[in-house]
Amino acid sequence: MPHPTTATTTAGQVTGIDDERLVHNSVYLDDKLYAHEQRTLLGRVWNFVAHDTDIPQVGDYLTVQVAGNPVLVIRDESGRVNGFYNVCRHRGAQVLEGAGQCSVMRCPYHWWTYDLNGELKGIPGSPAYENTGFVKEKFGLVPIRTESIFGLHFVCVDEKAPSLREFLGPRIIEVLGTPLETVPMEVIHKQEWAVPINWKLVAENQRDGYHVPFVHPIFRSASPASPYEIVDNGHAVQWTKLDYERLPEELKGSTEHALPGFEGGGGYIMTLFPDLICQVRNNYFMISSSVPEGIDRTVVTRRIFGVVGDDEAKRKIRMAAAEATALASYGDEDVPVLMRQRAGLANWTVPHSLIARGQPATEGTRGDDNRLRQWWQYWRDYVGATTNVSPFLEA
Repeated sequence: MPHPTTATTTAGQVTGIDDERLVHNSVYLDDKLYAHEQRTLLGRVWNFVAHDTDIPQVGDYLTVQVAGNPVLVIRDESGRVNGFYNVCRHRGAQVLEGAGQCSVMRCPYHWWTYDLNGELKGIPGSPAYENTGFVKEKFGLVPIRTESIFGLHFVCVDEKAPSLREFLGPRIIEVLGTPLETVPMEVIHKQEWAVPINWKLVAENQRDGYHVPFVHPIFRSASPASPYEIVDNGHAVQWTKLDYERLPEELKGSTEHALPGFEGGGGYIMTLFPDLICQVRNNYFMISSSVPEGIDRTVVTRRIFGVVGDDEAKRKIRMAAAEATALASYGDEDVPVLMRQRAGLANWTVPHSLIARGQPATEGTRGDDNRLRQWWQYWRDYVGATTNVSPFLEA
């Protein structure tokens, strides 16, 4: 019998639907699960951290959180991009902060100094370490696995995980190569949102085509439902097509300067497990990455790419299209709805949400939930859950 002061209810219970078509609210609310995901999921996949044009020169660096670990990537004298845990080997302070350029990496606490390859080079008062067993050569910055494709740099905490190319798979590499392998591209705009929601709500929204005509007015009449395909390792590709005749007048120019391979219009939204978007909208490319910073805080960064050598007029046209279809549509439309979703999921009397649209298939139309069910299948495999419920709640 329940304790007399504990409320009970069956008001929101669901029956007659397979477990894989239900998601329990606990997966967004459980602190223990969030900590568990850092090691079992986010630490075992490849995480995008930078494009070549984020750190183009020797000594250019940026810092990011990866599976709860502070990480830095920096370009060395040979032009190689190196990744390290952003932790001084002396007392654990973060060596670098934000993004910038340096000739050496110096910890602000005790001024231990590392070169661009992470080797420890300078220690104030080094004679004091004599006869202590300390060996300077053993205390360089700890590297993190860093691999690249098409100028995109990824890191992975798990030293035993498959390579980046294996993780992406041949179909994703083929699609991603258009346009990244056919034309030199550069980051022309970067925008960031700190959203007070669980990171999985961001990841799900990226695969939810059902909401598009309702949440995004610009797509309501100008974006007919298009097919998607599910591929290996939890990834998917949603093909897109805009009816430019139905776009607002100020966006009619977005048909100009199409990227190679998209001269007839169209594009794709590629969702890489667990939470990365690579998107083409006819004349621009976008990467949307997210960093969980707590159970209810996710930082989303969207990079807009143009073509190297664009003049100001071309760049302005690309940015107008990106502003309407990738930036404003997310910050002004997706984020408020996601925050309302998060508020609703806190209601413990209605414990499940529904991902039941569509029959199991590897291909379908935008509004189906197959891409969501695929995502949760891989989530279960990584975290060791049997259903879309926090395994700590199940226990």
